[in-house]
Amino acid sequence: MRIGSNLLFLLIPVLAGCGPLSEKLNQLGVEEFNHKNYAGARSQFKQSLFLDRSRPAFHNNLGYDYYFLKEYDKAEEEFRQALSLGADGALLRQIRINQVILYGDSTVPVTPGHKEWNGKGVGILKELLTSEPDNAEYHMRLGFAYFRQANPGGGFQELELAVHWADPKVVAKYSSDPVQGSLLILKQIQQFYLRAGLIKRAWLVQKTMSVLEKPH
Repeated sequence: MRIGSNLLFLLIPVLAGCGPLSEKLNQLGVEEFNHKNYAGARSQFKQSLFLDRSRPAFHNNLGYDYYFLKEYDKAEEEFRQALSLGADGALLRQIRINQVILYGDSTVPVTPGHKEWNGKGVGILKELLTSEPDNAEYHMRLGFAYFRQANPGGGFQELELAVHWADPKVVAKYSSDPVQGSLLILKQIQQFYLRAGLIKRAWLVQKTMSVLEKPH
């Protein structure tokens, strides 16, 4: 089964504020990033790190920007740096999510250095699910990762859990727009089933989507 390359981006990187010059440069990087000027953002983030390499948020931001620039190995190294500096709380969670996005991207060239990336993503997702067992996006990503590991049993199980938890009442804990968040997850799963020729499964997902798409 072929896994689609366009996975869901419900979660945004931690992009920090203002204060000392290093933080102001970081904020300029945020602004460039939000305008999709990823090369410009890289320059600002690197300058902020030149002044202060002790800030895990700065490393995370540069890593996420490297990901959009398709400089995947550099992205991984910046996420590692962010973790090594003792990131905790919401920032730690976001760095781990960003690693999942990187390791689970099927458009990353398959090289010996990337051979274990899918497995690394599986490990992080399992870790994240211990504290957020009802997070539909995590279950969806884990399901796709299992299929890449040639583990269809685990893949189907996780996708079924993703459909189950793609309920706006639950997704509201993780998304500012729970209905659209739920629909985005369900659409990703439906598209996967359609590409795999699993019409019945795609139809069952469509039934769930139809309920959410009805005007309230």
